[in-house]
Amino acid sequence: AEKLDSDRRLHPRYDAENHCHIAYGNRILVGHTNDLSIGGARVTLDNPDSHNVINIGTPCTVNFDTSNGVVEARCTVLRITNEHPFEIALFFTTLEQASRSRLEAYLKNQS
Repeated sequence: AEKLDSDRRLHPRYDAENHCHIAYGNRILVGHTNDLSIGGARVTLDNPDSHNVINIGTPCTVNFDTSNGVVEARCTVLRITNEHPFEIALFFTTLEQASRSRLEAYLKNQS
C-alpha cells in the first residue's frame, strides 16, 4: 500500500483495502476500505444500492480487519458518491485506545 498525497488532510492517508462492516440503526452495510488514516476511511460499498440507505451526517460504527487485529470506530458519514463505485467517506469520531493502537501499527506497516 502506498501513502496518498493530500495537503488538506490532518492525517496521512494510505491506500489500504480491508473488508469492513458499517452499522447504523438496525442496518449493516458491507464494503471495503480504499484509503485509510487514523482519522477516517473511504469505503466502497459492495451493494450498489447501499448508498441510497445512508445519509451524510449519519452516525455509525465501522469495523474492519487488519493484520494487527480488528479495528472498530464510531464515525460520521462525511460524503457519499452516488455513482459507480458507490463510495462513502467516514470521519472517525471515537477510536478506543486498543483500536487506535492496532490501526497506528497497521498504518505504520503500510508506509
